[in-house]
Amino acid sequence: MGGASHMPKKVLTIFGTRPEAIKLAPVIHELETQPATFQTVNVTSGQHRDLLDPFVRLFNLRIDHDLKVMQPNQTPNAVCARVLTSLDPILDEMCAAGLTGMEVYYHGYAGDLADYLKSVCQDRSLIPCGGSDFHGIDGKTEAGLGRIDVPMTTAERLYAAAGKPMP
Repeated sequence: MGGASHMPKKVLTIFGTRPEAIKLAPVIHELETQPATFQTVNVTSGQHRDLLDPFVRLFNLRIDHDLKVMQPNQTPNAVCARVLTSLDPILDEMCAAGLTGMEVYYHGYAGDLADYLKSVCQDRSLIPCGGSDFHGIDGKTEAGLGRIDVPMTTAERLYAAAGKPMP
């Protein structure tokens, strides 16, 4: 009918533990209520399978990629290495589909992981973004508002990617 077709933006979510699934389920469901705008791609690392799977079923989460990284007597470093290595082809696919940014600045990331994620962003021309897990002022928040040091260049690049001027 003559108009340009609009492809939904793909949104990649990655979770591996029960708390992550609980936090991301409402976000995923909200994105999925807007199929003309967003297409979710949900990845699980498969950590703590016995604790995770009941919540995946309870929240009716679709898993598009299961990394199945757990092995007997595996160290946390080995889990991290297997997750990051397994994500490479998925990130390549997402970049080809128009992935713009990735969370890099987060209070729970160790310095080496944050540095690695910055290099992933640089290698793939992604905008390194940040998150805080700020859920209100209640004294029990994982990270307080404004406690994540995200460079101003992140906002500038996000506005530029959206074709909008900085306020």
